[in-house]
Amino acid sequence: MHLYDKYKLTQLHIFRDTISRSFDQQVLATPNYETKKALIVIFHDSPDLLASNTGISTQQKPHDTWLLTHLRHKVDGTQSYIHWATSQNYGVIDVNIPEFITVPAPGPAAPSPWDQPGIKPEYAAAPLDAASTTMGITTTATAQHPYSTSIEYASGTSDLARREGEKLALYLWENYIEPYAFPHGIFLVGAGNAFHAVAKLISDNDNVYPALLGVVAFSATQPIRPVTSGTNHWVTGWYRENSLVFVSEKHSLWKKEKEGGKVFSKRYGKLVKSPGEVLNGMMLLHRDEVLRWMTERINQRKEAMGSSKEEEEDEDEEEEEDDDDDDENDHHDGEREDGQEDDGGDVDGTKAGAGGDEHGDADAAKNGQASDADTIDDPAVKRESGIGAAASSPSAPGARLSRGDVVMTTEQ
Repeated sequence: MHLYDKYKLTQLHIFRDTISRSFDQQVLATPNYETKKALIVIFHDSPDLLASNTGISTQQKPHDTWLLTHLRHKVDGTQSYIHWATSQNYGVIDVNIPEFITVPAPGPAAPSPWDQPGIKPEYAAAPLDAASTTMGITTTATAQHPYSTSIEYASGTSDLARREGEKLALYLWENYIEPYAFPHGIFLVGAGNAFHAVAKLISDNDNVYPALLGVVAFSATQPIRPVTSGTNHWVTGWYRENSLVFVSEKHSLWKKEKEGGKVFSKRYGKLVKSPGEVLNGMMLLHRDEVLRWMTERINQRKEAMGSSKEEEEDEDEEEEEDDDDDDENDHHDGEREDGQEDDGGDVDGTKAGAGGDEHGDADAAKNGQASDADTIDDPAVKRESGIGAAASSPSAPGARLSRGDVVMTTEQ
């Protein structure tokens, strides 16, 4: 069954000409993967083919071979991880690294000695579209350039093909993973030679670690790729504590350990001996262990996020309570100050009034009139008081009495 029919996986386009065109339609993702809380990114070699055994020869016909991807056939280990991730509502990016990858052609080929004049055509002729393979690189001679050898394909085990995979991994991280937030973390899974792309990504890019929860690798007979960094020495320690590297018990690595009692470096990660012999079988054999390990790490991240949120909320509540206490204290201090000011004014006023009465009585006793004028400091008020006092005297010049008790004053 096609991955789109079962999990709705769709293609992620590679918009870069410097990356091998062999990766077109080889990168798939679940719908809206960028909105999920967690992300699983799987780099794997091409699935194996099954063929019927005739018992007569090893030759197989195309109609006798098939690729099984349904879970019940227990062949495609990668799909079992996709099934689990989608059931947990996690995002998935599935990257298939083909067995042979197109690589950029080198510069113009050197002139062939057969191009020299005087060579007979029958000796200079070369078969068109002839192909040869050297060191994992397949070269072809085209009809336009029958004597040149331009590189078209490279084996997945060659350095050229590995570099193409490494460029693809970096491109996917920068354009399809890093721009989005996955609060519950990201896991990188590598199976077979495809793991080289994962190892290179985490070796050369420090920005992957904040979001990365762990790395899982499977290796049957393929070389084990170490993870190192030329600038950060802590990378090897981090990789040892946050990885599971399953290596077949048939791998030559364990023979070296048995012969020399060698303790492997941290840069190879946490090595786990697997009784499996092929990649698909190993992925299915350790599926429950890997998924349990991933679940534990995701739950730890959730708890850490929950505790940090609670701490932030507690801090905010404490700050609000402190602010409320400060406001209440300021309010009470203000009330006390206002009360003190009011009390002081009453006391002073009482004292001043009492003193004024005493002075007023003494002055009245001595002078007889206008005792209140002696307690006013304003000269204008004094003048007005003096005029009033003089006008009130019956013997003042220009004063006369009219009807009633009204005193009328006229200017002379």
